[in-house]
Amino acid sequence: MGEMKRCYEAALKQQPTLSGRVMVQFVIGVRGQVSSSEVKSSTLGNPPVENCLLQAIRRWEFPPPKQGADVVIVYPFVFNTQRD
Repeated sequence: MGEMKRCYEAALKQQPTLSGRVMVQFVIGVRGQVSSSEVKSSTLGNPPVENCLLQAIRRWEFPPPKQGADVVIVYPFVFNTQRD
């Protein structure tokens, strides 16, 4: 998750109140590598961050799926600043 955090924190320097949720769909191929990723929805409204997330996800590797077929994952990433 460090890559996700870096994508978000880089944008915070220019937009300190940036927050939102990015729903990403990605496919884990039969060898465990991510073969595709796409934003399904976003309230973040920051295409550079969204693209950074997609690029990071495409570098991820997983154990090969046991069923020997692609696995589709839909996952929400929620970003917000924590202020006390």
